[in-house]
Amino acid sequence: MSPNPAVLRRLPPKALLAAIVGLVALAMAGALFFQHVMHFEPCPLCVLQRVAIIAAGASAALGLIAVGVPLQLAAAALTMLFGMAGAAVAAWHSWIVRFPPESMSCGRPFEWFHEDFPLAVWLPKLFRGEGDC
Repeated sequence: MSPNPAVLRRLPPKALLAAIVGLVALAMAGALFFQHVMHFEPCPLCVLQRVAIIAAGASAALGLIAVGVPLQLAAAALTMLFGMAGAAVAAWHSWIVRFPPESMSCGRPFEWFHEDFPLAVWLPKLFRGEGDC
């Protein structure tokens, strides 16, 4: 059962942005559960997806505190851009898992990720990606 598009059009932008923030928090809680409780180490592509979803959540949160519908819509557009970037990485990740290249495993071209990506230093428990797909 899909949502009625007319209902979505009547929702204020802040309600949609709040729903996005909630979904991002839920998704990150799930990712951290699988990493720290189930001990599934994320690969670098998983970490890139986390970066995109956190950026989407942060831009949606900024939209929640924005004053005026134009700023809220701009935040929603930025949220959509980050979401599409994360979806593109997820699609690429799924492709690599389905059709693995012969010369590398999932995510291995990103060995530079740990040393060069500053958030890996700031938030190591969240952005450590040592797993293999």
